Amino acid sequence: MDAQAAKSRRPDPGAVGIGLAKIALAHTDSTDTVTFEFTGNAIPGWAVHYVRQALQNDTQTIIPIAAPAVLEVLVREAANPFQSAPPPYSGPAVLSDPTLSTIGEVRFASVVRGVTQVFIALRTEQVGFRVSGALDPARVVVEFERR
Repeated sequence: MDAQAAKSRRPDPGAVGIGLAKIALAHTDSTDTVTFEFTGNAIPGWAVHYVRQALQNDTQTIIPIAAPAVLEVLVREAANPFQSAPPPYSGPAVLSDPTLSTIGEVRFASVVRGVTQVFIALRTEQVGFRVSGALDPARVVVEFERR
């Protein structure tokens, strides 16, 4: 896993009008993971990268996150101006799990023009990570090397 490399992917054409339904934290012996589950039946796109500070997309407000490293996760739907808006995310705005050694907290920030923004605060300096997508349900998974 490359700690510095941004990861990105285009959304599947069917990833239209998707909405964030759930955020889940988990771990194995070697990784800590954040899973973002979405409504719909297609894999959304993403852009995931380390940032110096957490800036909310719609307001440019600085979100105070005290962490050695912060990762911004932008999940994108396919463009379709005729699609109705999905229901808003109704889960917790901040999630944490004391059993995770790398991830400190996950903070939902916004949904603006089909882009869901979330920040992942790490307990450690930047570590390698990978991003993948899957179906049943539609989801994006961010995995970190466990420290």
